[in-house]
Amino acid sequence: MKAHTLAVDDDPHITDLLRRVLAYEGYSVASAASGNEALNRRLERPLISSQKQHL
Repeated sequence: MKAHTLAVDDDPHITDLLRRVLAYEGYSVASAASGNEALNRRLERPLISSQKQHL
């Protein structure tokens, strides 16, 4: 099963970079530009677990 992750940042260059790197590593990646958008995406596709990582 391919792991799915959500990249969230208000800078589209950062989310694009994260999406490409994580996809290269085998992840299925969605992106969001804000916390609200991330919450809406989470409601669309519930997570088993979530982690907050500040880069």
